[in-house]
Amino acid sequence: LFQFSSAQDKDKSGARLFGKTMTLANQNSPTGLIKCASTEYEAHLKTIDPNRMTTEEFEAWLAPKMQQYMALRASQGTDNASQVYTLPVVVHVIHSGQTVGTGPNISNARVQSQITVLNQDYRRQVGTPGFNNNAVGADTEIQFCLAQRDPNNQPTNGINRVNLGNTTWSESNIETILKPQTQWDPNRYINIWVCQLGGDLNGVLGYAQFPSGSTLPGIPFSGAANTDGVVIDWRCFGSSAIAPGSYYQGLDRGRTTTHELGHFFGLRHIWGDNNSCTVNASDSFQDFCPDTPPANTENYGCTPNFNCNGQNMIENYMDYSDDICMNIFTQNQKTRMVTTLLNAARRASLTTSNGCQPPQSFGIDGGIEIVNLNVDACGVNLSPVIRITNFGTNTLTSASISYNIDGGIPTTINWNGSLANGQSQNVNIGNITSTAGSHVFNVSIPTLNGQVDQNTVNNTASSPFEIVSSFNTTQVVFRIQRDTFGSETTWSLTNATGGAPLYQGGPYTDTANPPLITQNWTLSANQCYIFTINDAFGDGICCEYGNGFYDLKTPGGGVIAQGGQFTSSETKRFGLQLLSTEDNSFNGNVYLYPNPTKNILNVHMDGHLGLPDQVTIYNTLGQTIFNKVLNNINDLSIDVSSYSNGVYLVKVQKEGQVKTLQFVKN
Repeated sequence: LFQFSSAQDKDKSGARLFGKTMTLANQNSPTGLIKCASTEYEAHLKTIDPNRMTTEEFEAWLAPKMQQYMALRASQGTDNASQVYTLPVVVHVIHSGQTVGTGPNISNARVQSQITVLNQDYRRQVGTPGFNNNAVGADTEIQFCLAQRDPNNQPTNGINRVNLGNTTWSESNIETILKPQTQWDPNRYINIWVCQLGGDLNGVLGYAQFPSGSTLPGIPFSGAANTDGVVIDWRCFGSSAIAPGSYYQGLDRGRTTTHELGHFFGLRHIWGDNNSCTVNASDSFQDFCPDTPPANTENYGCTPNFNCNGQNMIENYMDYSDDICMNIFTQNQKTRMVTTLLNAARRASLTTSNGCQPPQSFGIDGGIEIVNLNVDACGVNLSPVIRITNFGTNTLTSASISYNIDGGIPTTINWNGSLANGQSQNVNIGNITSTAGSHVFNVSIPTLNGQVDQNTVNNTASSPFEIVSSFNTTQVVFRIQRDTFGSETTWSLTNATGGAPLYQGGPYTDTANPPLITQNWTLSANQCYIFTINDAFGDGICCEYGNGFYDLKTPGGGVIAQGGQFTSSETKRFGLQLLSTEDNSFNGNVYLYPNPTKNILNVHMDGHLGLPDQVTIYNTLGQTIFNKVLNNINDLSIDVSSYSNGVYLVKVQKEGQVKTLQFVKN
């Protein structure tokens, strides 16, 4: 259910969506179902990215482009200037293991019925529920197809079924798990995710990401590509008149998706998301479409609410009417959508996408994808597993696999085998050492069967990963400054395997001037830990209702983790690795020279010990700043010229033997 504030004298009273106060229209819902959360979602995106265009900036960018489009049509004549744009759609059907046609794992026929409805509505097709006789009714000249080729240029029916294990999906899980793991290139496809919404989105029917503009002066390009698309609850996706099944009552004719795609192309709600009846020349107090009548509230059901000079357009797709009542986009709405389509980021490129065309076949065509990076929970290693797939007509017998981290010097390994068309094989890259921080693993297949791939679009892959920082301590100082609504805040600390919290706190008392809370934790060395903080209202602890924050530090003041500006939850991982220069299990002499040093640090081992397996350098906080698996004697000389002056620890490892030494950089 939506969360409501219980404290007195709050400005943040009422239901919340995406950590924002729900619009009055959504609070007015007679059924409790939220027709559209796009307005709240846009406000949420703006808090995440302050550079994202405001409504005013977007309208200032769009208005002259609309004038240009209308002038072109007027000068050439409607028939001559008209052009139909066919846009590829991928429908990601997200389920938790149900058989096809059951629950959220909806049938192919139901997906196709939604595409049929979209084309009837956007093309104002005669003899269908999408036709109207209104003088301002428009054929938008936008139509849709289920994609016929996937991002790897392989045949597809445009339906991407994915079992992600979850039954219901909250806002944070959609934005951080569902979308990133399933999205197809938003420059080439309209991504529509169909799932069962729940948690803080329980009762929401759908939401879309509004378009971004351009790099015009004063109007920054903005809007995350990896979240772009439309999310629809499966119970209002498709049409019961074409594909019978389980639907929400009154929301069973596919008009939720018609509505959300309107937002995707820049349309606003017909009442302008405000309670004013005022309209000026640019209709700036309403939906910026003068041929829709002024309205100061939404309509539900099929009974008009005549609230501005006795006018209404309950049949408009951008109202909140029941599906069966809707049948119109106006001429101004068409102009707005087509102008957006031709100019906005990740909209204009859809018009030249080949997603609606069957793919070309190649003799030599291999694809590569990352199956799992297998990153150590509390270490500096990863063991990637990648998958090679033969999309070509020739049998694939060999491939060179090139990989790197963060675009560094690549390493190449060779694969040999036998893969017929459509067959795949997993390949273990082996152990790779990295450093603490955020990184990107890149992999490609430069050659197949001894020659260059004939279709290069699918032979590279990348995946971000993070190596947690480790700190040389077992004592952690935790501080939390609550905001004025402490009853919303809880936190916990667990080890990397989860289980019962080692430390936890909250909910707290609501108070105008909450005191700073400080705790001293004693933790075990050589383990990873997970700190999680939650805000039940979805607006973090900073900054609207008090300058709340939290931090975790070493006794010496080194920052382990800090934050406060989040929505519903934030998680930080860290490791504690207590280093000691008393470590010495080597049966032989190991030392560093020169020490102190300015440029090169050499590691010496007695000859009978051979080459170390691995050398790691830590700063005095225990953070890893260098780690390398040694391959030859040259690796015993380490360039430390870029290091800040100070004391460092070096751990030398060889077949279970360990020696930790100290050196000074000056």
